[in-house]
Amino acid sequence: MRSLRQAGYSGFLDVSEGMLGSAAGPGWIAGGYPVVSVDMALAALPEELS
Repeated sequence: MRSLRQAGYSGFLDVSEGMLGSAAGPGWIAGGYPVVSVDMALAALPEELS
């Protein structure tokens, strides 16, 4: 996250409990947040990061 911010990128989230949850919380999926395929995620990356 720090590297992305330092490079001028924004719009990223750090979900400390991960996708499936942990002691830190229920996780991304249980929170009802969007999930996309890896192909869609990679296609959305800025060219410098892909």
